[in-house]
Amino acid sequence: MLPYFWHHPLPTMALASPHQDGRIIARLLNCYNIKTIDGSTDRNALKSALAITKELKNGKVVSLISDGPRGPRMKLNKSVIYFAKKTGKPIIGITYSSTNAKVLQNSWDATLLPKPFAKGYVYTTSPLFVPSNATEEEMETMRQSFEDELNTLTFKADELCNVEKILVGVTKSKKQRHKNKEK
Repeated sequence: MLPYFWHHPLPTMALASPHQDGRIIARLLNCYNIKTIDGSTDRNALKSALAITKELKNGKVVSLISDGPRGPRMKLNKSVIYFAKKTGKPIIGITYSSTNAKVLQNSWDATLLPKPFAKGYVYTTSPLFVPSNATEEEMETMRQSFEDELNTLTFKADELCNVEKILVGVTKSKKQRHKNKEK
């Protein structure tokens, strides 16, 4: 959805996993002139963190999916807060839902795939600025508040589109996903 509603004058980049699914997304984003930074929490983590920090300090917008495949889904990873603290740049959460969509319940994040000609809702959070002198406790409070706001907006969009509410924090293990495939 990012290429369709994010029309920003600043160059936009996105973190993309070096895994197979991340490569597919990277190729799609490149078609829309959104460059990617390769990395994830388990591959190229330090290299990608340095690249993200550099791009933010150079004035670019960087898109991050903040709940990786190890989940739990819909739980904001604290690294997003650290990037904001380190660079002084705001965090803006973006969420959407769509009518006439397929929800992939067995995927790690219950991916929502809009079908052609579907209608949808897109919401953004209030910008969150993290002071450079924020303590760990303050950062955790900000992280939780931001996560709550983003999830509330997600549920609002889902309700308007008649999409079943996805449970917060639930991530199926590989074993559980494999069992579901066998059924």
